[in-house]
Amino acid sequence: MFNSIYKRISTRTYKNETLKDQDQEEIIKIVNQYKSIKGPFGNGFDFTFSLNEKNQEKGKKIGTYGVIKNPPAFIGGVSKNTEESIIDFGFVFENLLLTLTSKGFDSCWLGGTFKRKEYNEKLDENEIIPAISPIGYRADKTTLLEKSMRKLVGARKRLSTDILFKQYNNEKPIDMLDKSFINTCLELVQLGPSASNKQPWRVYLEENIAHFYIERTPKYPSVSLGYDIQALDIGIALCHFTTGLHHFKKNFEYRKLENAITFTNQEYMLSIKFDFE
Repeated sequence: MFNSIYKRISTRTYKNETLKDQDQEEIIKIVNQYKSIKGPFGNGFDFTFSLNEKNQEKGKKIGTYGVIKNPPAFIGGVSKNTEESIIDFGFVFENLLLTLTSKGFDSCWLGGTFKRKEYNEKLDENEIIPAISPIGYRADKTTLLEKSMRKLVGARKRLSTDILFKQYNNEKPIDMLDKSFINTCLELVQLGPSASNKQPWRVYLEENIAHFYIERTPKYPSVSLGYDIQALDIGIALCHFTTGLHHFKKNFEYRKLENAITFTNQEYMLSIKFDFE
């Protein structure tokens, strides 16, 4: 999981071939495992796998507005349309994708560039499909569209740590030159994927507690999508941070503060208390 964060890139162009039966079985096994995993707020999800061909068993054809080339299959799930559930979806789904990465599969978060009704037509009231991902093997050559999209969003560019990570009580930037385990966990957050690469997460350290905030992008298309897509990004950030804590064998617990400090243009989400020992 730890190494998968460094390894994975968003893959939009796949080999034009059907997944082998053994690949399908492995993916389905992992997807089923994550049906029992819950996020920091206690929400779980019924993830599904489907081949991207209507004429195949468990298959359906899913439109991605030309963003994804030759996707052999998709995985996704349904969430309640609440902030806490969407954060949990981001957390669990990112864990799922990192696990698939560790098995050699490629993927790509899709939040606003797929046709939701083609993935799941039957949703209860207040249910949404926050995101799906193609799953397969990266093509040897990428398309011009993919190259253009990666350049447009600055796919590998990351905001400065001075912006992302600060001290809780005085808002001074964290000294990232200190190669401590907690700074490595913060670096994992910095590497996280996010919608349009906006990186809305902000983390404030207070001794052995990390406080997670969101700085929403003005006029971002949450209204047109019908849900808070940037809440997914907070779930991803929490996933990466806790992946680091697991890697360094640190115990931790989630805490929701009632009187968190207010920072300009930012909204408090959740805190993680961890052990230094």
